[in-house]
Amino acid sequence: MDAIAEVSGTTLPLEPFIVATTRANEWRGRCIDVFSRTEAAVAKTLAAMSHCPHRGGQVALPHLVGQRFEALASAIASSGPFHREGACAAEALERFREHDRLRPALCHGVGHITLDGRGRWTLVLRFAAFRGGKLADELVVVTQAEADDVLDDLTRTSQVLSSRLGNLRGALSAKQD
Repeated sequence: MDAIAEVSGTTLPLEPFIVATTRANEWRGRCIDVFSRTEAAVAKTLAAMSHCPHRGGQVALPHLVGQRFEALASAIASSGPFHREGACAAEALERFREHDRLRPALCHGVGHITLDGRGRWTLVLRFAAFRGGKLADELVVVTQAEADDVLDDLTRTSQVLSSRLGNLRGALSAKQD
C-alpha cells in the first residue's frame, strides 16, 4: 500500500470540523441579525415617510428587502420628496449597501466549511441568483481571518445608518406634531 492510499483510507477526527462549523455558523447568524435589524430600521423609516401629508404618497412600500432599500434611496435622493430631512442618511445608506452581495449569500447560500492544516475555517457559500434574466451561480468565500473584520464593518455601518434613520423618523414625527 502506498502513502496516498493509507491517508485516503483514514478517518480524520471530527472535533475540529464540528467546532469550525459551529463558529462559522455563529458568525453567519450574527451577520444575519445585523442585516435584519437594519432592514427593520429601513422599513420603519419608509412607513414614517408614507404617513407624511403631501409627500407620503410618493413613497413606495415594497415587500422585498432590496426594493425597500431602493425606495429609501429614491426618497432621500437629491430629487426625492424627503431629500431635505434624509440627506444625512444618504451616505450611510450607500456605505451599508456595499454589503449587498453578502446578504443573499448568508440567508440563502448553501454553506460548506473547509479547514486548513491549523484548523482555521473557510466558509464557502453558493447560491442561485438571476442576473440579466438568467440563472447565475454565485459564490461568496469568507475565511476565519476575514470574518471578524466583515462583521465589525457590517455592524458599524448598520449602527450609523440605523442611527441616522432614527433621527430622520424623529424629525418627521416632530413635523407632524
